[in-house]
Amino acid sequence: MSEVLLRLRPTMLSDLDFVTEVETDQHNLPFISPWERHQHEGALRFPDFRHFIIETGTDGSRDGFVISSAWSTATCTRTASGWT
Repeated sequence: MSEVLLRLRPTMLSDLDFVTEVETDQHNLPFISPWERHQHEGALRFPDFRHFIIETGTDGSRDGFVISSAWSTATCTRTASGWT
């Protein structure tokens, strides 16, 4: 049995092309409402949001992203598959 390495790191502006590609992928569209790039930029700057890139494997390949919001109130999370 092999281990799967998973790492969350803060999203940078240079990651936003990847994020928008993930959101507009035909496999993800049935489960989400894609954001505009400026909405992601706002989430990177707004203190009530946490925006992370999901990296897996030893090479740190980007495999997705997660947005967590409402840090000052109840927490809810937005992933490539929707809000939870």
